[in-house]
Amino acid sequence: MHRTTIMFPEDLKIKVEEYSRRKGLSMGEIVREAVKDLLARQNEDQKDSFFSDNTIYKGDTPKELSADHDKYLYGDPS
Repeated sequence: MHRTTIMFPEDLKIKVEEYSRRKGLSMGEIVREAVKDLLARQNEDQKDSFFSDNTIYKGDTPKELSADHDKYLYGDPS
């Protein structure tokens, strides 16, 4: 591990210290986890939203679905 100095505004430092005491974790552990979570969410945001939808359609689909997919996704503009 590498040592890094981080500057916190006083109010944020107090909140992190309180959270640290409640959870029984060091401030370093809390900051590392927060950064890991932030980076994981950033990676999720960069994924194509089309593939992040886990909805499964069961049943018959219209034959023109691929040709008219915008109509089915966004509605008929008329």
